Amino acid sequence: NPLLLFALCFSMFFHSGVLGRNAGDKKKDQRIRKFTLVSVPIVHEHEDSIRVLVYFNIPHSSLQFIKKDSTFQAEYEANLSVQDNSGIQKLHRVWKDSVLVEDYSGTVSSKLFVTFMTEFAAIPGEYRLLSDVMDLDTRKFAEYSLDLDLSRYTGEVILYPPIILNNKNGDWGFTKGKIPVLTSAIEAVTGEITVHTSGRIQAGTAKIMVVLNSKGEGTLWKHEQSINGEDTNFTLNLNIPDSVLKGIKYSLKAFLIQKNNSVSKSVNFSLKKAGISAFISDMSDAIEQMRYILDDKEKLELKNSNRKDRERLFRSFWKNRDPTPHGFHNELMEEYYRRVHYSNEHFTGFQPGWESDMGMIYILFGVPDDVERINVHRERKIYEVWHYLEINNNFTFVDENGFGDFRLQTPFLGY
Repeated sequence: NPLLLFALCFSMFFHSGVLGRNAGDKKKDQRIRKFTLVSVPIVHEHEDSIRVLVYFNIPHSSLQFIKKDSTFQAEYEANLSVQDNSGIQKLHRVWKDSVLVEDYSGTVSSKLFVTFMTEFAAIPGEYRLLSDVMDLDTRKFAEYSLDLDLSRYTGEVILYPPIILNNKNGDWGFTKGKIPVLTSAIEAVTGEITVHTSGRIQAGTAKIMVVLNSKGEGTLWKHEQSINGEDTNFTLNLNIPDSVLKGIKYSLKAFLIQKNNSVSKSVNFSLKKAGISAFISDMSDAIEQMRYILDDKEKLELKNSNRKDRERLFRSFWKNRDPTPHGFHNELMEEYYRRVHYSNEHFTGFQPGWESDMGMIYILFGVPDDVERINVHRERKIYEVWHYLEINNNFTFVDENGFGDFRLQTPFLGY
């Protein structure tokens, strides 16, 4: 029974800890959790240069906080190097700073961040950003590299990608109190979303159009306007009302047209919804990914439903499985889709990772207690055995062709 199996897996989740640790992950224990590095190209006052804003976003949970009187303090060091495509360093900057929080919960939060920015001007070309962050108490560190292609921003008409702005006190390179959203999935909004666009045109009149689309919903919002004047640089801030936001996954595309020149740039993002896991970016995919735990009645109910009813059914199915129904978060949903996300990152091959045999077992049972790999040369096959001590079971996968397509030796649950 899939429901009984999933209940068993959930109890294992609390005993085994958070998903994502296996034998190979032990080497990473000396590293802090990954931070985020985001680069944003926008128009520069000088015609031959591009203004690049770079943001570090470090979760508090990555740092070691020490109690200082009635507060908690963490100290860190960050480095940023910018190299051109020949490997020549064009810029190197170092930051050392500390962060204070008032209570212990703020020291372990993955939703609180240390955020800081820097900027530089660059000519069109290809660059690589190399960065690292070190916790100065534990000496643990993380590294992050980012390729930055500025070679596309040349010509008589130039358009930079649209940037979604969020509210945050301080000066972040835009209108004061506005900062780019530094993740692909943004928090649910109330009121409106601010979109920043910038570029360069020739003297005269041009037309810009910005369109918001949602998967399954089509075009939700569109804005068109003319740009006039002798100043060839332009910057626009547009507001998208939250009333038009339907769905989870969006595409925002900007078009710039002047005479015979036209260019377009786009950005994709997801909108977090209350009661929906942060790992979900598409509701249709999320419903399909529930197949391992739905019973026959629920599958039939989904099959006979129309598109508009599917989100309601999705919420109903997860509400029935919520181990803490009176709480704000459904921990079971969050863990399930964390495992789906992990499977897509690690087991994708000829099919999406969550649909693979390894993905299915990982989603249902989490991290194996032990992994054994056997290379049988005479059969030209590779076997991998996952051992789970708490359920006294193991699963054997075999790669028949040597391409990493591991299949269960014995089918499980008919999938």
